Amino acid sequence: MPPTSTRPIGTSRASTKLFNLTDAQKKAIRDIYAARDKAMREFQTKNAEKLKAASLAMTEAYKSKDKEALAKVKAYQEFYAPLNEAMKQSNEALQKILTPQQKAKQQDNQLTSWIKGLTHPVQLSDEQIEKAKAACRESATSGDYGAMYRAVAEAVQTVTTPSKRRRFSNTAR
Repeated sequence: MPPTSTRPIGTSRASTKLFNLTDAQKKAIRDIYAARDKAMREFQTKNAEKLKAASLAMTEAYKSKDKEALAKVKAYQEFYAPLNEAMKQSNEALQKILTPQQKAKQQDNQLTSWIKGLTHPVQLSDEQIEKAKAACRESATSGDYGAMYRAVAEAVQTVTTPSKRRRFSNTAR
């Protein structure tokens, strides 16, 4: 599924209700997020100066477009591996406690949020979002996010009004 910036499942009353979480699941989710947050805080505290230097170096490399500096970005990204691993482990643990129905609901919610993020500031109707999701699901089997984005863009072009298409085209550049 596409990356998303939605609030973590089970961290609000709305998501608790949306996913129909049991009390045991809510506790397990809180524990998963607490362990992840602790690992992340410890890494950040232990490596604060290195993180700051890596962030600055990556920013400068992208700004300068210097090939040597850009080649070093991979090393900086590898430095962040423990944070990525903490996120991966918490996501895996979360998936183990959700039912198949809750997982399907979570994936659908993430896809909707991703589409809304891609098409912002264009506000799609529920019907338009469903059409975009259907197009996206068709291309998702390849795991190619570029194809998924193109499917959403194409769906937006075919299901929206001319003014919404212009707004989307102007923001998608």
